[in-house]
Amino acid sequence: MNSAGVTPQNVHQKWQFGVEIAGMPAGFFLKADFPAFTFDEVEHNPAGSLFPQKAAGRVKFKDVTLEKSVNAEQIDTSLLDWMRKCVQVAAGTGGVPSDYMKDVDLVKFDRTGKELARFRLFNAWVKEGSFGEGDGSSSDNDIEKLTICYQYFDEVD
Repeated sequence: MNSAGVTPQNVHQKWQFGVEIAGMPAGFFLKADFPAFTFDEVEHNPAGSLFPQKAAGRVKFKDVTLEKSVNAEQIDTSLLDWMRKCVQVAAGTGGVPSDYMKDVDLVKFDRTGKELARFRLFNAWVKEGSFGEGDGSSSDNDIEKLTICYQYFDEVD
C-alpha cells in the first residue's frame, strides 16, 4: 500500500549539522552553507542542425559561508591565525599556498546523531571574515562570520 501523503516521514532538519576544520578546535557553528556548484553550458550549432547541441563545460563551486558564536570563557584565535597565514603567503613573507589551505568537513546528522552525509571541501581558505560587531543596545550574542573558498568538494565516507 502506498502511504505517500498519509504517513509522516522522518525528514532531515537544518539544525542537525557539524563543521570540522583541520587543525582548529570545535566551534559553536550556528549556520553553514553546504556545497553548491554550477556548470557552464557549452552550446554549439553543427552544420545542418535545427537545434543547438549542449554539453557541460567548466564547473564552478560556490563559496561557503559559516557563522559561529564566540566562546566568552576562552578566546579562540584560530580564525585570526588562519588569516595571518594567508597574508604571509600573499605578501611573500613566508610559506606557500599549501600552508594555509585546509580541508573542511560539513556533516549532516540524523536525530540520533548518526552521520548521514559528509562533504569535504578540499584546499579551503578564508576569503572573507568578520569578527562580529559591537552594539550597546543589544542582548544578542557575538557572531563571527567567515566565507570560505575551496578548490572542489566531494562526499566522503
